[in-house]
Amino acid sequence: MADALFARLPPNRFLLDDDLAEETLDPAAMMSHFVDIMGGSALQPVYDAGTFAWLLEQTGGKTRHGNLRSRAVFDGKRQLIGWFLYYSNAGGVSEVVQVAARDGSFDQVLQRLLADAWKNGAAALRGRLEPRFVQELSDRHCWLRREGSWTLIHSRHADVMAAIQQGDAFLSRLEGEWWMRFAGEGETRPQG
Repeated sequence: MADALFARLPPNRFLLDDDLAEETLDPAAMMSHFVDIMGGSALQPVYDAGTFAWLLEQTGGKTRHGNLRSRAVFDGKRQLIGWFLYYSNAGGVSEVVQVAARDGSFDQVLQRLLADAWKNGAAALRGRLEPRFVQELSDRHCWLRREGSWTLIHSRHADVMAAIQQGDAFLSRLEGEWWMRFAGEGETRPQG
């Protein structure tokens, strides 16, 4: 009970007083802003609208890790600055699926993710580390551990390997091996 009281007293890094706004993330909005949000990455996924909608539908239907929360983050001018997707698991570890932000906006989107997870009762968040955001994660007092699954990469293209090794690739849990753990859990085939 004392923890609940003290968590709501200032200063609390999860209480937000900025001019950012959040709302439910719309797959169509994600697709229309994907290039703008990912503009800083040398290597990034390419989706078509149908496949991307199917992927998000499948992600939302997988409840093994909790309920999927997908939120868009807007600045004071109502410009989309990023989004986050994670499985909310009240009282346990919530799994982060994807965090995306415009250049210079990652810390703001991260703060919104942390606050949202806290409000929904998450004890901790776990996800993939983007090397270029280590400073922002450290500034938000995130504890980093190396455990769990790894990503195996092979390419005959030196520029692809270089982008990944230099941390200039956008890879989330939507793209890669982590997705495989959902095989067979309410799976449907893409249409078209």
